[in-house]
Amino acid sequence: MLKWSLLFFCTFAWAADKLALPDLVDLALKNSPDVRISSEAIELKRAQKGISEKALYPTVSVTGQVQQQQTGATSSTPTVVTKSAYPSVDITYTLFHFGADKAKADAAYQRLIAAQYAHNRELQTIVYQVQTAYFDFFTAQETVCANMSNYEDATSAYEAAKSRFESGLDKKQSLLQAKAEMLKALFELERVRANVEAQRANLAAVVGVPICSAIDIALPEEPKTFFQELKLEALLADVVKERADVRAERETFMAYEKDVYSSQRAFWPQLVLGLSADLIKTQHQSGLKRDYLGYIAIKWDIFNGFGDFYAILQAKTQREQQRQAVRAKELDVMKEVWSTYFTVKSAFRQREAAQSLFGASQESFEATQEGYHSGVNSLLDLLNAQKTLASGRLNLVSADNTLMVALAEFAYVTARERR
Repeated sequence: MLKWSLLFFCTFAWAADKLALPDLVDLALKNSPDVRISSEAIELKRAQKGISEKALYPTVSVTGQVQQQQTGATSSTPTVVTKSAYPSVDITYTLFHFGADKAKADAAYQRLIAAQYAHNRELQTIVYQVQTAYFDFFTAQETVCANMSNYEDATSAYEAAKSRFESGLDKKQSLLQAKAEMLKALFELERVRANVEAQRANLAAVVGVPICSAIDIALPEEPKTFFQELKLEALLADVVKERADVRAERETFMAYEKDVYSSQRAFWPQLVLGLSADLIKTQHQSGLKRDYLGYIAIKWDIFNGFGDFYAILQAKTQREQQRQAVRAKELDVMKEVWSTYFTVKSAFRQREAAQSLFGASQESFEATQEGYHSGVNSLLDLLNAQKTLASGRLNLVSADNTLMVALAEFAYVTARERR
């Protein structure tokens, strides 16, 4: 039953229309377990923040006691049973602790903000993974089309060589060489067809749906040229300041700053306010007895086995570790932005060169093919032109993929958060 349910879902989800990149991204964001994990991490930090804030509020406790006392009989008095009820309310509140409790709550808040930034970065990661899988699947399909064209060109060259051989205008070695090139093109065609299914499976896994042959995609849009308008120096500064994972590291550092402050202030005394009220109702007595108590106390743990000292040391050490983690993240981000910026620039130039190469090799092949039919060119000239065209066609597919993936990576490494 489960098998048929998955098959129905797969066919229903994919067969109706070819899905564009935004559709795939929507599916991935809905299905990704990593997104759900990061969402739950936010809820965990929100709960921890609430727990840390409890010290900022009064503590109210209510107790009740019912007591029965029996006094044994004596020679002059009978047995006496007395029942009493003792409800009571106790309220305690820390009036002043040098900001230690507030600092703990602030640290938890900073960690909540860090979790939210980490979640945003996880969303960006999912989008990047979908883009890469989408472009790889598209490239695999285009590679099959390119190899199909290569096979058709090789078949055309073989048919021309066969015609000339049968007419006595060429020798058998030429025919066999043309046949070998045709079979080689057929081998490459079958080899790349398997990669289409591998990339289809990878795309389904990234999107989070069962794999099936109905999975198909719409053509990607032409890459935009906005990249040429970007200034690298300004971009570096902006990304280092605004990227989500960098902000998450900074918020975590600020949380450790609050931890240091809290641990230092926790060493000092607390000023505590206490209120207590008791009602006593005793059997055989009329009315209620009311007891009230109010106090202000100073609580100071003078010595606890150097626990406070080591708590401060631990907080400072964690703060310095996080300071270096922030610095390391900033350096990594600058490296990523710098390298992907020039990768994209190179990818644009590679694509232009590949387009020119393909156009020139196409014209060369057509001219050589015409010359071969008229006897001006040899079969070797035709096969060389066919190989150059095949290489140019595959280079163009590869250049398109390089550009699309490079732009996706550039968008990923330069993604910024706006307040």
